[in-house]
Amino acid sequence: MKVNTLGSGHTLTSLAQGFKPFDPKDGFHQKCLALVFSALILMKTKSWSNPKCNVAFQDLPQKRKFDDVFSDDSIWINLVELDAVMGQQFGNDVAVSKQAFSDALKRNDGVDFIASILVHELAHVNGATMNDNKAESILPPCGFAAYYNPHSHDKPH
Repeated sequence: MKVNTLGSGHTLTSLAQGFKPFDPKDGFHQKCLALVFSALILMKTKSWSNPKCNVAFQDLPQKRKFDDVFSDDSIWINLVELDAVMGQQFGNDVAVSKQAFSDALKRNDGVDFIASILVHELAHVNGATMNDNKAESILPPCGFAAYYNPHSHDKPH
């Protein structure tokens, strides 16, 4: 996975509405980037090489292990302006909302919160649809049970 920043060279499709790169010169974006990089380290600690997480990811339609999805350099992390969602996914672009980052900055568990959103969105990259609870159900086996919402059916997430 890569993080989309201004100058990274990543071109977003026009269908990824509201997605945009992080601006490393913007103070709020700097805080968001710190959360993203800390979340990636946490995901590597909790979910990487986690047999339960890898099996859960392989049960998704694209059948890829978490480790493979996490290591995929064609997946990009973006910022999304929509405040009605915590995260979004379009193709190999995932995004965390400004609202989710604002919430995370006020929480003691902000890094874990952002990591759980990214794991959820990676489940969508791996084929989980918005018509079921599979992206949400991936959280407990991947080390983020505290963020699992059994009533979430991704409308919207």
